[in-house]
Order: sequence, then structure tokens, then C-alpha cells
Amino acid sequence: MEELFTEFRLVLYVLIAFQLIVLGLSLHRHSRSSKINFVTILLLSVFAFAVNGALFYTENQMLTDLIMDADSLSFYLFLAVFALAILNPVLFKLRNKKIRRYNFY
Repeated sequence: MEELFTEFRLVLYVLIAFQLIVLGLSLHRHSRSSKINFVTILLLSVFAFAVNGALFYTENQMLTDLIMDADSLSFYLFLAVFALAILNPVLFKLRNKKIRRYNFY
């Protein structure tokens, strides 16, 4: 039986929890005086995207050096973080779109 490398799962779970919190912030409609805006959501998503990419690269290098196999759950967790990082700014923009009615200027 091959050894599996699962050392980064906790970090991936934390990143997913972080992205789910950002998703909650993205889905909540905010007023003009709110501190949460598109730039904030975008920066949080880019941060998670960058950390996840660095983690993916590091794990790949460690697996190559240690001649171990990767587990499929870690890969799916990587994909989940990437999907949430892309989805959060899009949902924020769609949810908080300004609707202009009867503006004649």
C-alpha cells in the first residue's frame, strides 16, 4: 500500500472556511456606507487564490521529492478553493448591482 501525503489538508480546510465566510459577505446586500466593497472581496479572493496556488505547487514539489502519491481529496479541496475564489467576486458584483430606475441623466 502506497503512502499518501495529506499534510496540507488542514490548511485547505481553513482556506475553504475563509472562502465560505467571504461568500456569505458576497451574498449579503450592502449599503453605500458599508466597509465591504468589490475591491475588498476581490483582494480576499486573490489572496486565497495565491495561497492555494503556492500550496499546490509546494505540495507537488514535496510529492516529487519524497516519491509519494497524492490523495484525491486534497486535489478536490484545491479545486473547491479555486472555484470559490473565482465565484465570490462574480456573485458580489451580480448581487450588489445597482438598479437605476427612472434616471434621465
